[in-house]
Amino acid sequence: MTRRSFRLAFLFIGTLSVLLLNGCIERKAETQNKKESPVSAELLSMLEEHQQMRSWKDYPVDLLREADLRHRQTVYQLLAQALIVEPADLYRAAVLLQSSDSSSGPEEIMLAYYCALESARKGNNEARHLSAEYLDKYLIKNGLPQKYGTQNFLDSKGNRVLYPYDSSTTDADRANWNVPSLDSLKLLLSNK
Repeated sequence: MTRRSFRLAFLFIGTLSVLLLNGCIERKAETQNKKESPVSAELLSMLEEHQQMRSWKDYPVDLLREADLRHRQTVYQLLAQALIVEPADLYRAAVLLQSSDSSSGPEEIMLAYYCALESARKGNNEARHLSAEYLDKYLIKNGLPQKYGTQNFLDSKGNRVLYPYDSSTTDADRANWNVPSLDSLKLLLSNK
């Protein structure tokens, strides 16, 4: 993918995500309720299923992929209807969109990033790190250096190392998104 086509794709996905999330924000007054909404209950149920499947070491991969696809499709429908508005629901949607399933593409990663970012913007502190992580995943998936340094891999010697990262990102930037300092990240990797 050329840089120009990457930028256009990024702009398109970003614009689409902002429009979807703005629709969610506008609908907030209509759907706000002190009780757990049916949307919240559905997202929580899917997230619990998502986590339970991953807790079993020998869970069949084909069933995992099938469930991940079903979860993503449900989240797309809820976003398209502007029903995901609460910070906790946006966080849950982000996790469900960006599963560990390799069939998840850059579009899901970017939409997950925007959901986590909106959740953080609405006060969900837990979503800050998730937002940084998903941005890094998106950048790496598109052959660019990560911003925060949340992503790593095993090198040919079996050592965990960070993917290339943007050296202009400061530790203060990282702290703002609940990401450890670069030295701390490197130390954590050397202890794995």
